[in-house]
Amino acid sequence: LLYYIPISVQMEFFLVKWKQKNIIRKFPILYLAFHGVKESIHITDKSTYSLKELGSLLENACDRTVIFFASCETLNIDERKIQSFLKQTNAIAVVGYKEEVDWMLATAFELLVLDAFQHDRFDSKGVEKIERKIKKDDDLIK
Repeated sequence: LLYYIPISVQMEFFLVKWKQKNIIRKFPILYLAFHGVKESIHITDKSTYSLKELGSLLENACDRTVIFFASCETLNIDERKIQSFLKQTNAIAVVGYKEEVDWMLATAFELLVLDAFQHDRFDSKGVEKIERKIKKDDDLIK
């Protein structure tokens, strides 16, 4: 038998799974690699999730986590909306892009950022240190 499960159901299933304490503690980075537009990610051509919808799905569940939007333009929004998303989810940081990016360069950059998360403290001070390091290193942001 072949069953069709809508991608939105699959997405929500895996987000619920990731939020489980035994999973989220082992894997504290939620890496969402999709196409994106301002304030949303595209799951398929016809299915999108806004930050508001993702915030509702992840509400109060992301303590000591980082949410990484590996998608163009998703964070091209007012800083207050990003802060609201962080407050709603309890994540320590949100990482992502405000504009379209070359996928190959973005992939290399993301690997460097993910590596930095492995070598620094996984809290707000560690995230701030990583952010300063990235902004200081011109080769990483060009």
